[in-house]
Amino acid sequence: MNTFGETLTKIRKAQEMTQATLAKKMTECGFSTSANMVSKWEINYAVPSVLQFFTLCKILKIDDINAAFDVTANSDNPYSTLNEKGRARVKEYIQLLSKDKQFSSVIDN
Repeated sequence: MNTFGETLTKIRKAQEMTQATLAKKMTECGFSTSANMVSKWEINYAVPSVLQFFTLCKILKIDDINAAFDVTANSDNPYSTLNEKGRARVKEYIQLLSKDKQFSSVIDN
């Protein structure tokens, strides 16, 4: 299984896009991004926020995130392979998703 950065690099290069071009497109979408930041994502030194990630997927025309990033749901505890920083990021994503009525199980009366 490839890392996030390896997958991002592969998809970006398959579209013949430079890190600078990807950074420019991210900035045009409202996320001030440099080629240096894209490089950090690709070497797994940093990870994008959830909103940056979804924007990356849009720019790179990734329709099936699970397939593109080889996400599997085979573990009974998906947190088990994550370090503290990873678990904190998952919690951040969950909080963002729970604020969206489309993904929330809370019913407003």
